[in-house]
Amino acid sequence: MNCGLRRRPKIRPKTLNRDRTVAAMNCPTNCNDASLASRRFAKPRRRWKQRRARRPLLRTRRRTPFPPQNLQVERCVLGGELLDSGQIDGVRAILKPEDFYSDIHATVQRVLNDLCDSNAPVDVETVANALESRGELTDIGGPPYLMELLNAVPRTAHTETYAKQVLELSRRRAAVNLGRDLMANAHDKTQAADDVLNAAETQLHGLIEGGIVGGPKSIGDILLTVLANSEQADEGIPTGFDAIDHLTGGLRPGAVVVIAARPSMGKTALACGVLLTVARNGSDVLMATYEQPAKEITQRLLSSRAGTPWESLRSSPNILRDVFNEVGGWPIQIDDSGHDIGKLVATIRLAARKEPQVVIVDYLQLVPPDAPSVIREQQVASSSRKLKQVAMACNVCVTVLSQLNRQVENRPDARPRLSDLRELGTIGQDADQTWLLWRPNKGSTDQSDTVASIDIAKNRNGPTGLIQLDWHGPTSTFHNPVSPVVEW
Repeated sequence: MNCGLRRRPKIRPKTLNRDRTVAAMNCPTNCNDASLASRRFAKPRRRWKQRRARRPLLRTRRRTPFPPQNLQVERCVLGGELLDSGQIDGVRAILKPEDFYSDIHATVQRVLNDLCDSNAPVDVETVANALESRGELTDIGGPPYLMELLNAVPRTAHTETYAKQVLELSRRRAAVNLGRDLMANAHDKTQAADDVLNAAETQLHGLIEGGIVGGPKSIGDILLTVLANSEQADEGIPTGFDAIDHLTGGLRPGAVVVIAARPSMGKTALACGVLLTVARNGSDVLMATYEQPAKEITQRLLSSRAGTPWESLRSSPNILRDVFNEVGGWPIQIDDSGHDIGKLVATIRLAARKEPQVVIVDYLQLVPPDAPSVIREQQVASSSRKLKQVAMACNVCVTVLSQLNRQVENRPDARPRLSDLRELGTIGQDADQTWLLWRPNKGSTDQSDTVASIDIAKNRNGPTGLIQLDWHGPTSTFHNPVSPVVEW
């Protein structure tokens, strides 16, 4: 067959296959190789493109779910208020207009609240007039939508139940938004991880507290609680010091006790003595130390319990083993991580789930503040106020150690006063009890340093007075005297 000039194929092969196609076209023996090459290298690629175009996408975009909401329940709330205006106050005690998912429903609720505040009658006509005067009647759908709200409620007696359901859905939406914000802030590299987590913890705590519906209580209900508690012994947690327990009634849940003294007077030693007594009686104790590491605090606890200096206790393995086995089983937690006040409050809240009864902070002036840029007085005032709030919220007794200023050393008797608390006494204002500790014979060459005095200068639930304890310097411990001395 003649291999002369031939017509070019309509489907031109790709550049990668051009050399092989030209070689087939110049073949002296088989004149049909060119067309075969064209079909071999060009058509499969076109068929591949067609198959690729028909292939479905493997990745599909997920549909974003609707936020938690129930418009029908919201209509029931508003319809119940329109039918019975007496339900408005009950609904307002449970939720706010912002808790409604629909902006229309939030607008109607605001109008209902305003009409209730002005003692105006509440019905469809008055609500429609109030909306029209604000220019919002058309936005909500006009009077027909108000009539639809009336027909939506099955029974007005269940209005508050519907309101609680709306609040539940509102909190769920807030939780979803909190999660989205946390994810966005976590991806923001300009923010520190601690700042992101602290902000999330604060928002989450606010969301948790926002769901607690409270309000005023009648005197009758309060009297029933008082009578029920009066049948039981209204005593706090014993401190181990008889004179202090007699004067203050012990450590009470929800209270803040401030132990204030000059340096090296024995604040930590007194706190450790209280800690051992509380833990020995079976109550959980959390100690946040900012002055000494947890190892040194543990050594002081073992030495105090054994009644032997640590240097001597270390060389007595048998005694050390017995004390270790005894104290090791007590419910004591020690935190020396040095958290700021925000993280400290979060730590107390987490520990409160295990029902600790006493929290000891050693000491307040060393706790890093949330806002280092503000003046020192405001920093300590904010920290003491937050500790008071967490004590009341978690129903725990927070014992705070604090320094006294140098004015004490200028007095002849070196007796501290409430005014000696640093930062203008803001710590003393938040405290329920204030113990002022000093040792009159400390540094004296004529008399032995074996007596300590504690002035209960403030006690909201009892009397104040001056007591004395015995001080044992080698073990840094306080003990009850043989004959307790209390000066009222």
